[in-house]
Amino acid sequence: ALSGDGGAGPFMGRQMGSSQEMWSDITMERAQKEIDRLVNQAYVTSKKILTNNMELLEELAKRLMEQETVSAEEFQLMIAQKGKMMADYDVYGEMEEGVYPFQEDVKMS
Repeated sequence: ALSGDGGAGPFMGRQMGSSQEMWSDITMERAQKEIDRLVNQAYVTSKKILTNNMELLEELAKRLMEQETVSAEEFQLMIAQKGKMMADYDVYGEMEEGVYPFQEDVKMS
């Protein structure tokens, strides 16, 4: 995400004609670990929310098949009728090294 081709113009933080990397290897490694952690946590959170709300998702899909669109108000009413609440925003926690859950799902497919 942070590396680019050496021939990039001056507009992405590179000097014209320079192929020198902007970031040290340590910085790149730290950034990549943080990106991996954020993607993993977002995947796990999303999957949990979708799994826990399957009945609502099925009703939404049925309604969309019938009328093509659902307004925000209709969707909020569906959520309330199912006794569901919007998900809380959480600060992402630490992650263990290794295979990420989204990679395991891909391998199973």
